[in-house]
Amino acid sequence: MSIVFGTMSTKQNPFLTFFSTGTFGTPDQAFPFDQLDVTHFMPALDEALKISRANLQKIRENTAPANFENTLLALETFSEPAELVTGIYFNLFSSEASEALQALAKDISPVMAAFQSEVNLDPVIFQRVKEVYDNREKLNLNAEQKRLVEHSFKNFARNGALLAADKKEKLKAIDQELSVLSPKFSENLLKATNAFELWITDAADLKGLPEGAIEAAAMEAERKGKKGQWLITSQIPSYLPAMEYLDKREIREKLWRAYNSKSFQDSFDNQATVMKT
Repeated sequence: MSIVFGTMSTKQNPFLTFFSTGTFGTPDQAFPFDQLDVTHFMPALDEALKISRANLQKIRENTAPANFENTLLALETFSEPAELVTGIYFNLFSSEASEALQALAKDISPVMAAFQSEVNLDPVIFQRVKEVYDNREKLNLNAEQKRLVEHSFKNFARNGALLAADKKEKLKAIDQELSVLSPKFSENLLKATNAFELWITDAADLKGLPEGAIEAAAMEAERKGKKGQWLITSQIPSYLPAMEYLDKREIREKLWRAYNSKSFQDSFDNQATVMKT
């Protein structure tokens, strides 16, 4: 089954350009991050979901008996447009702490949760998956294909496909709530990570730390306007060398305690969010 591409086009939004032309126009089809703006994500997701739903509808309306190719393989690829947009977004969300990116999670996550519920709880789609699952021993599948069939059936079942209609609606509501809580948890964790700073003013406290890590700490301090000092953060490239090589136990302990208590009884406390989930 081939993926349907949309008809919208724009020179400003790289996602929409790709959906309309099938290409980013870059070497090796690398995503053009230099052209990306936060405002591109929602229009791109709207278009991606239209395309993905059109692909899903083709599976739903297929009158041929369900088999591996027209059902399982098709379900593996139908949502690639939406996965492209959300994959890039959530990678940036987890690594770039801009407020605009963080705020966007409140829009993207509920939309994707609703879409996933729409697919997982679709009785027609599940019936086709179940048909392949029930006939898997008769379809001459190889080990990998059989594994995908079994995994897909269990995934649908575990995500509510076998529930009664009223319980499906309750599950949708729960998934919607989780779609808001999950990015909130991640946002708090990211903010707590970025907020922690351990300033070192005495070069003797850096004993044991490799020269490259010392230079990086000095550059980070200078970037914050404190040339001549050193700044260690809870970001992994800064945290790990300090934990592994610093001779001074007191500093390592302070770093360890800070790293392992992020978003706990601080400005970005996640306790209430965890209790709701």
